Amino acid sequence: NLKVAPNLFLIYLTFIFVNTNFKISFIFGAFYLLIIETFLNINFIPSMIAMYIALITLELFKMSLLKKGNIINEVILVSISTIIFETIRTLIQNKFINIDFLNILFLEMIFNLLIVLILYDMIKPFREKLNETFSKSNILTRYF
Repeated sequence: NLKVAPNLFLIYLTFIFVNTNFKISFIFGAFYLLIIETFLNINFIPSMIAMYIALITLELFKMSLLKKGNIINEVILVSISTIIFETIRTLIQNKFINIDFLNILFLEMIFNLLIVLILYDMIKPFREKLNETFSKSNILTRYF
């Protein structure tokens, strides 16, 4: 039942979170989970609960860790989201955590971190565009 797989969802969720806010991250994450896990015929409720708890945890760490563009902080946030998401989801689905799960969690963290390190510079333009889109004021002022 347990298998090692880099979780691109967590990297995606953390990327959205770092460049927007909790509400937008939750909406994008919920949409992603609903589409992907429904398509794969997986009950998305455990993942949805785990995502919500992971986002709350990231929100707690956001102020102290987040300096946009700092790869170390983003790696830490991906690690935190991986630990929280996978642990909560596994507890909901299996009702227990064993040593096999801890080994798999460690390997998934390594995979996720390697992916973040490899993709960090390639997604920089997307990061800047996303940050610009959601951080600027959309109020137009006109003087007559």
